[in-house]
Amino acid sequence: MIPVGVEAPWRRSYVTLLLVAVNVAVYACLVLQGPVAYVHAIVELGLRPIDLLRGTRLYTLATSMFLHGDLVHLLGNMLYLYVFGRAVEARMGSLRFLAFYLACGVAASYIHALVELAARHPLNIPCVGASGAISGVLGAYLLLYPRSSVSIVALSLLGFPQVLTVPAALFLAAWFLFQLWLGLATLALPYAVGVAFWAHVGGFVAGLLMAAPFRHRRRVVFSGRIWYEVPIRALG
Repeated sequence: MIPVGVEAPWRRSYVTLLLVAVNVAVYACLVLQGPVAYVHAIVELGLRPIDLLRGTRLYTLATSMFLHGDLVHLLGNMLYLYVFGRAVEARMGSLRFLAFYLACGVAASYIHALVELAARHPLNIPCVGASGAISGVLGAYLLLYPRSSVSIVALSLLGFPQVLTVPAALFLAAWFLFQLWLGLATLALPYAVGVAFWAHVGGFVAGLLMAAPFRHRRRVVFSGRIWYEVPIRALG
């Protein structure tokens, strides 16, 4: 199931678009430099749990968020960021959303490192991708727009793609539980897998917690295709 749209107040989402543009530009730049330079960037700028736990190379907390393993990894992350990020940015404001996004990425990285340590997985494997931060955006969307809906592309019984509208709470709860289930499954493995599921889980929970101050900042009323944002203080 692929999300393609959400109910949200319309505003210019400068930070969301900027983050998408930067991620795409970084990937394109590295690809154009060739496979050797690409692998070198992953090794040097990816986040290794051992470094994070030792307090070294902490700059990789930021650089790793803008690197992706391949084109599918990039496109999947950017789709989720674009679909859900604009709505969360509309509620938080651009600068607050940027700080929130980066904080979720940092929290996700620490959760990933701690779980890898507890599971006795190799701690020197670089982790890259924006999915930890984007998971925080999903958690925030669930908290801020719990009664909204999400448009998704799914396959019909005949195998043809169709667009369905489902409750956002149902879609995001299912996504989170799936990540949690896969994360728990990896704990039984004697080696690390190619996806940092616990970064997704940690980022999502961090997003839920950090978005709490914005939950009652404004009341959003949806009527048809028009959103009305009403400041709480004006309601008496």
